[in-house]
Order: sequence, then structure tokens, then C-alpha cells
Amino acid sequence: MRILVLAHALRVGGGRVTCMNILDSLKRIDEANEYCLVVPDQPEYRALKLGGERYAVHYYRRRCGHLGRWFFDRFTLRRMCSHFQPDVIWGMGNLGLISPPCPQAVSIQNPYLFYNTKNTGRLSFTDQLWLFFLKRHFKRQLPATDLVFCQTATMQERLRTIFGYKGRAAVTSKVVSAFSASMAADGKPPAPISPFAGKYKLFYLARYYPHKGLEVLVEVMDQYREELADTIAVITIAPEQHKNAARLLDRIKRCGLQDRIINVGPLKQEQLADYYVSCDCLVMPTRLESFSGTYLESMHFGLPILTSDLDFAREVCSDAALYFDPWNAESIKDAILRLKNDPDLRKTLVERGRVRLSQSFGRTWQDVAKEMKKGLESLVAPRAK
Repeated sequence: MRILVLAHALRVGGGRVTCMNILDSLKRIDEANEYCLVVPDQPEYRALKLGGERYAVHYYRRRCGHLGRWFFDRFTLRRMCSHFQPDVIWGMGNLGLISPPCPQAVSIQNPYLFYNTKNTGRLSFTDQLWLFFLKRHFKRQLPATDLVFCQTATMQERLRTIFGYKGRAAVTSKVVSAFSASMAADGKPPAPISPFAGKYKLFYLARYYPHKGLEVLVEVMDQYREELADTIAVITIAPEQHKNAARLLDRIKRCGLQDRIINVGPLKQEQLADYYVSCDCLVMPTRLESFSGTYLESMHFGLPILTSDLDFAREVCSDAALYFDPWNAESIKDAILRLKNDPDLRKTLVERGRVRLSQSFGRTWQDVAKEMKKGLESLVAPRAK
């Protein structure tokens, strides 16, 4: 079977981590099928060494912003498809082809397709236009999509309710990132937070996006300086990630919060373990996710979770988290203080997290890859008879 994999949109965040884990696992377990992989031209993907006798790899280099992406999807992908002649197409990054020449599967990664503007946060006009295009393309491709992989039952329900999809859909298994599962902390606090040894540390591992709720976290630390006097928040953004990221960092300086909100910048995979074990809890005021591996990583490293009282978080964390209203600074502050002042609650959440991780997310990435490969093969098998 010849499989064309479209993953060129998965350049950052959880989408990239998921894609890399699956592709690396397929390389190890699948000795029969041929692949044409379209992936971002990034060192992380090249490090996977995906090329080989059964792998043709196209490293997509993003040029000319959204217009360049539209041109690539509209024309270049069609030529690649015609040349490779796949038996099945797999759009790993939300989008497949509107008129595919063969059966097609799509993996949902982008939650912006399924939530309203209250959850997405304030978007620029360009981002709004691009989101309109994505939703339009997604809706147009669904009649020609034979299987949709959803990361959660929540996303599957939203797929059917919002887009009226009546075809096959499957909720895929979730596991701790292979990178995180293999990491061990060295026991020493990372240098950027070592001066704050006596402080209660809130860890928010996230790239900047409008929906991540970083602004409300700044509001919490600003409004409740006295109640949270011995508390710091550790964030991981860079000013170039978004124009609002630079504004947020400037706001932290203007409010004199540099010693209350510690921005350590984007972290490499090998740095994560030390931050997880050196902080006291995970705080995630995010307002939409298709799925977040950060929840599982926190459970893995024994970090109690404070997060948004929303459907996607409830499905993943269940009773292993303390929930708050992500639009309400006081609600977030109350949750922080409740956890901070109740050691028994912390122990309970950590234990529940370990149990939930082992019972609900105890599979491996190779198991996930086998599951998805089986789904792809099922699309071709009926036509081969």
C-alpha cells in the first residue's frame, strides 16, 4: 500500500510532537507499506531520518506566509499526488484534499475549527481570514473523507455536531510523549528559577497563542500580589511567536512583575524534566485544546494540575485536576491558594494522576501507530476485493 502523508502544517507545539512520535513509530513497525511524507523542513524532522527504500520525504519550507501555503496545497500537492499515485491519503494536520483520487483519512489537530471566538481569543484580521479558509476547506473535504482520527471523544462529538459529519471516526489512543517518558531529572533546579528556591512555583509550559490565557495569568499575579506574595509563575514563551507575545512580555515589565512571572523562553525536550520536578504545580488557563500532552507529562512527573473547567480538560484529567474558570482571575487565584494550602489535596491529585495515566494512557506510541495504520489499511482493503 502506498500512503501519502500530509504533515507539513505541523510545525510547532503538540501537533509536531504527536506527528514526530507517530512517524518515528511507523518507521519501526511498518515493514510493508510505502510512504511519501510531506513534513516541515525543520531539524527536528530531519533528525528522525525518515528517508529510506520505502520512504520518499519532501521537506516543506514555508514561504510567503498563508499565500505560499495556499499555493503549495492547491498546486504542488496535486502534482505530488499524481506522481506518487497513493492508495490512501492521510492528512495528519487537519486538511486533506477536496477531491482525492483515493480513500482519505484526516487527523484533527487544530481545535480552532471547533470552538467559537470566546475560546479562541482575539485574533488578527489575517488570522481570522486564515481560520475562515481552514474551516471552509475542512468542511468541503469532509464528504470525500473516509475516516477522521480524533484525539478525544470531545472532539469527535464536536465534529459530528458542528460539521454534521456522519462518516467513520475513531478516537485514537493517547500516551506520554516518547521524549518525556525517557527523560529523568538530575535533581537540580534549572538556573533561571534557582534563585526562587523558597517560592511556590506555578509552571505553564506553552507556546504563545491567544487561547492559552497567558494574559489572565498576568492579571492574577498583578491583582493578588499580597495573597500570592510567595508565589511565582514560570512561563515559556518567546516574543517572536506572536505580536501579542511581545506585548505580554512588555506588560510584565511595565507592571513590575519580572520577579513574579519568570519567562524562561521555549524549552527543549531534554530540559522539561528538571522544570516539572522543580515546580509545585501545573497551571493551564487554556481555553481550547484538541488534546494537550502537557497534562500527561504532569501526571508522569507527579505534578498536580490546575486547569480550565472546560470539556477537553475534563475528559483528559477527570478527577486528577483542580478546575477553575479560565476567564476569571479570582477563580484561578482561589484554586492556587487552595492547592498551596492543602498538602493532602496535592497528594491526592498526584496519586489520581498516576492512576489515570496508567489506566487510561498506558499504551505506547507504537501501539498508537499500529492502531492508525490498521485504520488506513481498512480504507484500501474493501476496494482491493
